[in-house]
Amino acid sequence: MKLYILRNSPNVRKVLAVMHHLNIDIELIYFQLENQDTRQADFLAINPNGKTPTLVDGDFVMWESNAIVQYLADKSGADSLYPKDIKQRADINRWLFWEANHYGRAVGDLLWENFAKQMFTGEAADAAALQDATERFHECAALLEQQLNNKKFITSDQVSLADFTLACHAGFLAMGQVPLADYPQIAAWYQRMDEVSGWQESAPEMG
Repeated sequence: MKLYILRNSPNVRKVLAVMHHLNIDIELIYFQLENQDTRQADFLAINPNGKTPTLVDGDFVMWESNAIVQYLADKSGADSLYPKDIKQRADINRWLFWEANHYGRAVGDLLWENFAKQMFTGEAADAAALQDATERFHECAALLEQQLNNKKFITSDQVSLADFTLACHAGFLAMGQVPLADYPQIAAWYQRMDEVSGWQESAPEMG
């Protein structure tokens, strides 16, 4: 298998963390934003979205990070991360969709406005966009805080794909000025993720 990635991408981190956690042997192909590698014709033939991560397993191509981690868990038979039980799996899937559509977007928008926007465009944060992202984050965080009450991880006391996906922005939270002060359960969960096998190996490369 081959995995096309950009360094320090939160969506890439999900996949790398699962790869390391499950000890899956995958060839990593590193792209550079400044080289516009993802816009080259040979890569667009693989993934017309021109985005990473993209997994190639023989003649099978998979894009979308949450779909990739599901595929890797199923391929490796990782029932602990992605149980075969239909209700347990549906519960995890719910959080994968919620991450992609709500929590991940809110955190990502905070990271963009407070950190990445200045670095990539030289522009200051947009006040209206920042307020909107902050409000959306608090809505999501209140729900996640309640979910983590009396649980070590998102769906139970055992780590699952839900945790690897929802925690993908860890490492950038301070830079993004993500307001976690009122959410001790979420903060503690992020700390617990640092103890999960494979998580630290996927950490962003700072400096």
